[in-house]
Amino acid sequence: MPKGLTLGIVSFKPGDGGARHIHFKSEEILYVLEGRVKQSWGDNYVILEEGDTFGVERGVPHHAENIGDELARAVVVYDSAVRDYVKELDYEADPEAFPEIRVPLEINLE
Repeated sequence: MPKGLTLGIVSFKPGDGGARHIHFKSEEILYVLEGRVKQSWGDNYVILEEGDTFGVERGVPHHAENIGDELARAVVVYDSAVRDYVKELDYEADPEAFPEIRVPLEINLE
C-alpha cells in the first residue's frame, strides 16, 4: 500500500454537510457511494450522484452537502496522512493564526 494515503467513509443526513474548509497539506478525492451531494470548491459547484468522483487540490476552499432526501455516503481519500482541516471563515479572519500550514507539506513516497 502506498505510504501517506488515507481514506474513510463519510455519511451525510439530508441537508447536512461539513463547514466550508481548506486542507493545506493534502489533496482530497470524494467518491459518492449513494445519495446526491452538492460539492462546492472556490466559486464553483457541481452535483454528484452515485458513482461520481470529485477531486480538490490543497489550498482550495470546499464543502460537500447532502441535497437529497436519503442518506448520502461517500469514500474520501487524501494523499497525505497529515490532514489539516481549517474552516474557511477562521482562516480568512486570521491567516496568521495558522503559520504551520501556509506551506504545503512535502512527503517523500519512495
